[in-house]
Amino acid sequence: MKKHLPVFLWLFFMLAYSGYAQTEELLIDLDFQDWEASPGVQSDPPDSCEVGVPNITGPDTVIINYETGGSGAVTLWKYFVSPLCNTKYVNRGDQAENNIDVTTGFVSLGKAPNEGDTVGQFILPKLSNVTVIEFAYSCTGSGRGVRIYSSIDDGETWEGPIGGEHILAGVQGGEFATEDINSDNVILKITSGLKDDGTSQYTRIHNIQVWGVPGGVETGLSDIKASGITAYYAAKEGLVIKGDVKSVFIYDITGRLMIKSLEAGNQTITLSSLSNGIYFVKANDRENRVYTRKFIKR
Repeated sequence: MKKHLPVFLWLFFMLAYSGYAQTEELLIDLDFQDWEASPGVQSDPPDSCEVGVPNITGPDTVIINYETGGSGAVTLWKYFVSPLCNTKYVNRGDQAENNIDVTTGFVSLGKAPNEGDTVGQFILPKLSNVTVIEFAYSCTGSGRGVRIYSSIDDGETWEGPIGGEHILAGVQGGEFATEDINSDNVILKITSGLKDDGTSQYTRIHNIQVWGVPGGVETGLSDIKASGITAYYAAKEGLVIKGDVKSVFIYDITGRLMIKSLEAGNQTITLSSLSNGIYFVKANDRENRVYTRKFIKR
């Protein structure tokens, strides 16, 4: 029993003092109806809320509050905000009605005229242990959609579109999408999408909910790190560890050692033998400094 005591003390420290939650929670909940309208947007009456509104170039930032406490900055490119626009059939003379639970306000993401790519971007702040993103969107015409990307290296590279192109036949009334993310220290980006013929077009984002296990990014508390070691969970790969690594140990929340690796340097540890749940990684560098981090396997 004595040989396990340091592990339990270490886990107690991580759980009691680092501010980490133990279960999946709602991290971000946005519907844009309380956001300030972009200059030039006429949000009421609803049949003219987008008339003559140029896209704001950006980048611009909006500070949002996390549901678990703390705050972060959303970055916007080529967009405008319309808090009270009550229709997704703007300027077409159709009924100003929404699908159930799709809010009236939105952020409109701009297109790249006559090009097969997009410009409008809605970039969420970096978040710990994100499991799922749910969002509602609409478009000005049929056969159009939205795209979502993720980055685990602070935006240097992006993976996606996650779930492929969200292109639907009829999205004027608002549609919901849910995508599994299952990444740690991740930045999520929603962009305007493409038409079914591959050309760029406008996209409106109405609701965003992000779920996960809050950690150091949201609380402002740093991980306990050895110099030069980083680790993150990737759902399709396992636990990716980079840096001056000498040894790696993975524990469950009771302190039981589940996986041990004495491989040196960069490595990816397969987690197929582990059940879904919360785990801790403890890694040593060659100077015996310790890196620790919590992650969730899904």
